[in-house]
Amino acid sequence: MTDFRVDRLTRMERLIEVSRNLNANLDLEPYLKSVIEIASELTFSQETSILEIGEEGDHLHYTAAPWYRIEKLRSLSIPLDKSIAGWVFMHGHPVVIQDAQNDPRLFKEVDRVLEYETQNIVVVPMMFKGATVGVLEAVNKLNHMNYTEEDVSTLETLAAQAAVAIQNQKLLDKSQAAYRQLLELDRMKSDFIAISSHELRIPTGLILGHASLLQ
Repeated sequence: MTDFRVDRLTRMERLIEVSRNLNANLDLEPYLKSVIEIASELTFSQETSILEIGEEGDHLHYTAAPWYRIEKLRSLSIPLDKSIAGWVFMHGHPVVIQDAQNDPRLFKEVDRVLEYETQNIVVVPMMFKGATVGVLEAVNKLNHMNYTEEDVSTLETLAAQAAVAIQNQKLLDKSQAAYRQLLELDRMKSDFIAISSHELRIPTGLILGHASLLQ
């Protein structure tokens, strides 16, 4: 008989591993993959996934899921007002449902697309500086067991790490975009100076002097 328990030392070691990987500046995709793998391992779940809010702000989309699921899941939009994940995102509180099929909030389109049945589920919010940026969910605890408060605590710890990783990536993307824009502006300035000097026969030094006065 399988022992569906994790001793505290092993649990702590795996959670520390996630924190260590975050500080190692791994790329976002492999990092989130490690988060959901460890989440499944520690909660003995069939699978886990991470969902983020879409740009429109009215649905969630899958950011990380098992490799054999992700392509199908990426095509889905999970409505905030008609799903368990959406409820958790809007309320900012974890939810544990032991009989998911009888919960009206279950978005059954996911089950239809994946051709399986959600039996029980736990969803926790991913919080960053007091704001919810997504959710981490675990589905179908093995051996038809119920999810526990310890499972919730474990997922909340992992969700916090994932939220930091996602926000760090967004900040990095914004910084890189701003840097590229700065380079483009600098190139345009150089082109303008070169064209002005050539067409108007104005000395380059004079143009640069006026440009510096305008800055």
